[in-house]
Amino acid sequence: MQLAVSYWNAVSNFIPDWQLVLHKQLAAGEMRRDCVHCHTVVLESLGEVGAVLLSVFPESWEERLRLLLQVDWSISNPDWEGGILLKGGISRSRASVSWMTDYLKKQLGLETADAGR
Repeated sequence: MQLAVSYWNAVSNFIPDWQLVLHKQLAAGEMRRDCVHCHTVVLESLGEVGAVLLSVFPESWEERLRLLLQVDWSISNPDWEGGILLKGGISRSRASVSWMTDYLKKQLGLETADAGR
């Protein structure tokens, strides 16, 4: 349990918008409208990536999370189109979670499911 709390606290440290909401400097609804990092598909993916990070880098997983600072989480980021953004909305499908998990793994320098293809 403590490891999970540590993981999500670390994630929140590397997604600055989450800190703004926590300190009431940004409304949660405004963040959901403008960013993808607070939507279910991304949260599930962050959880899956966390499991991989903790198993592959048990001593240095937190350092890897720093790379989340480089992700453009804005909903207008063209990277999302066709991956988690489908028909103008955020998809919550299993395929979208898989796509997002692979995207985040690449951002964090981890192997992806399709790396051998």
